[in-house]
Amino acid sequence: MSKTSLPTAGTSKTFVNYIASIVSLIIMLYLLGVWGLLAIYTNQFLNYSKENIPFYIELKDDARESQVFTFQKELEASPFVRKKTVEYISKEAALDLFESDATMTKEDVLLFGENLLPNMIRFYLKESHFSGYEGIVKEIELNPFVKQVFYTEAPAESLSSKVYRLEIILLVLMLFFIFVVVTLMKNTLKLTFLANKDLIKTMQVVGATFEKMATPYIRQSLKNGLLSGIIAVAFLWLTRILLENGLGMYEQYALGFWTKILSVIIIVTGVLLSWICTRQSVKKYLKTSVEDWDV
Repeated sequence: MSKTSLPTAGTSKTFVNYIASIVSLIIMLYLLGVWGLLAIYTNQFLNYSKENIPFYIELKDDARESQVFTFQKELEASPFVRKKTVEYISKEAALDLFESDATMTKEDVLLFGENLLPNMIRFYLKESHFSGYEGIVKEIELNPFVKQVFYTEAPAESLSSKVYRLEIILLVLMLFFIFVVVTLMKNTLKLTFLANKDLIKTMQVVGATFEKMATPYIRQSLKNGLLSGIIAVAFLWLTRILLENGLGMYEQYALGFWTKILSVIIIVTGVLLSWICTRQSVKKYLKTSVEDWDV
């Protein structure tokens, strides 16, 4: 009598609920993984995008070569500039760039044969200093030989807002499946207790402790949570491999470490959620006399 039947030993309805609760838990944990993976990719992409936005310093025509050279060396040594990204672009070199431009030609920037383009210095900011780029731009523009500083905006911000909306949708779906998982687990346990009502009553009569009666259910819940977490993690890694192979960005981001951390979180979440739901149910039924069950 020391062993209590587990959910699979009950009625067919109990077994169907049991399978449904496991599948729902796997889906919920997988959505949690996708949500986390999406957040990681977005953060990495934004960091990569910020570090690859070129800033251009437009120099005045009367800027002396010695001034520009000294300023260029100071810029290279600045803590906010990526190493080996500072480059002087003369107006002649800038004009040659229009040979490969599909929207403008050399003739569009020439006035009676005169090159209207300015001499420029191009540099890239470190991601850690990108948030303060406005102050950096203002400081650079204080130099008397600098006309203006501008940069080409990347689609990072618009993409970030779209990804944010997708994350909200995934979060809502995940919360919905949490509700489904909790409901199915409680119903499954309820049916299991009813199927084992006579056995539980006998154990209560002979003085079996709550821990002794609850242990099989708690142990099974831990197994269910662990199994669901492992299956969800397997699907998550498969998704990551397919995504990175399809987009060709595995080497670019190398997110193995963060995916491992996310995998641990998913498994722990599955075990905890399964344990909490089971613990609440066994407290409700096994600590109460069978005659007092509200069913």
